[in-house]
Amino acid sequence: MKQSSRIGLLALVLVVVVVVVYVYRSGRGRGPSLDRMAADTDSASPPIPVPIPASGELFAIDVDVVTGFDFGLPNRKLTARRPNDPKSRFSIRISDDKGHELEACQGGQAFSEVLSGLSSIRVARALDGKAGTQLLAAHRQQVATMMFLDATAIEPQPYRVLPLDGPPERVIVVDARLFYESRLPIALFQKLSAGCAALAGLGPTRGD
Repeated sequence: MKQSSRIGLLALVLVVVVVVVYVYRSGRGRGPSLDRMAADTDSASPPIPVPIPASGELFAIDVDVVTGFDFGLPNRKLTARRPNDPKSRFSIRISDDKGHELEACQGGQAFSEVLSGLSSIRVARALDGKAGTQLLAAHRQQVATMMFLDATAIEPQPYRVLPLDGPPERVIVVDARLFYESRLPIALFQKLSAGCAALAGLGPTRGD
């Protein structure tokens, strides 16, 4: 009797093993495992952003909430800061690529007009990615980075810009992986590049 029980138990174990193996092998071809699905999700390319149509607005900010502005070229950088008060004047500092101050001044009406002009970026047309990349590479020393700062907790968004004096005059703006020909006037960037001579409300002071 005991021997029969052992044989029956062994037969039951064998049946269970066969069933488990069958289920495992049958499930392998039915779809990816959870680990594989997670790996595929992690390695998936980020979605390609949709270009903004002509006349669409790429960026906008209320100048009254602006507390800072940065404009950087490969060999010099302009930084402007003020307290969180729209009536306060901006303190402007121009430095070289090593951080040494070249000049400093208080921003005047001309600087306020520049900020107002840059506070809204509208698109003239989207550019092909390859053409945009080649354009920036061909004018590497003219490519600048600009960024507005405000008192909110929102992370400031830097934009690469390429003012081209033409013909025709145009300003290329890069947003992430998208290239745009913008409606920004090139004169705004010419004033920024000129520094305190074009932006000061009071006489500029030279750095050491």
